[in-house]
Amino acid sequence: MKWYQWLFTAAALLLVGCSNGEKNAAAERQGAAADNDGNSIVRLKSSTPAEVNCVLAGGKMATSRQLNGASVGTCQLANGKRCDEQALLNGTCPAG
Repeated sequence: MKWYQWLFTAAALLLVGCSNGEKNAAAERQGAAADNDGNSIVRLKSSTPAEVNCVLAGGKMATSRQLNGASVGTCQLANGKRCDEQALLNGTCPAG
């Protein structure tokens, strides 16, 4: 590589490294960010709709093992109640 290619590569890496990643990291640490109107937006990092419903109901996703050895995704609510993913999606598991 010639010297100007090295210089261009170094400048590009410097710009990427000094981008607004610090702003994004602070928003992720808080769990919410403000949009243009100043409203709070909750960002959920989840992969399934059942997990989103569980978090919105105030619970945490966990895995329960059944008697036949199968693993089932369950939501552990704050009051100690557990609901499976299908009950969360159907709305048959009351949050309270």
